[in-house]
Amino acid sequence: MALQTFTDGQILTAENLTILQANNGLQLITRIAVSGSSSQALDNVFTSTYKNYLILVDNCFGSTAGARLQFQYRYAGPTTQAASYYSAFTFGNPASGTVNNLGANNNASFAGLCFWNTSTSAGSVVLTVQGVAISGTQKPTAMGEISDSYSAFIASGGFVQDVARNYTGFILTPSAGTFTANVSVYGYGEA
Repeated sequence: MALQTFTDGQILTAENLTILQANNGLQLITRIAVSGSSSQALDNVFTSTYKNYLILVDNCFGSTAGARLQFQYRYAGPTTQAASYYSAFTFGNPASGTVNNLGANNNASFAGLCFWNTSTSAGSVVLTVQGVAISGTQKPTAMGEISDSYSAFIASGGFVQDVARNYTGFILTPSAGTFTANVSVYGYGEA
């Protein structure tokens, strides 16, 4: 939506204020509580309404120690994109001061959202996603931060999906067992 400007002394209508409110800042699209699930799809959360999205995963833990939460885009309804994920993250362990790099080349998913040690430690994720729901003309990218209480590391980096499509959602799947988490998706307003 184009930027709307106003002049001194102009009276704003309820419609003007509603448009401003609906298109400014972060707009919550969905928030779900996942409990003991082997996968969780969030379909139809990416639309042409927003160009950029924020995905938050908090209080993330699972039933199998050392498992990790995997992310895959979805399109054309429930079809999952299961190839062409490339990622690079730098992670550090604050307790030991060690820093390492972690990358993936043409994987079936982005497989590093959260790690956990059953219900005694939880991870969290903040992802900024762009390039989805754009008529298949742009390859989506995501930048993010991950905190992981299982192995006590903090990571920062990103991933790209190398196939341009009109992606409309995503699915989260643990590499083993089940997972529990709160998942929120926001759109960035552009008024």
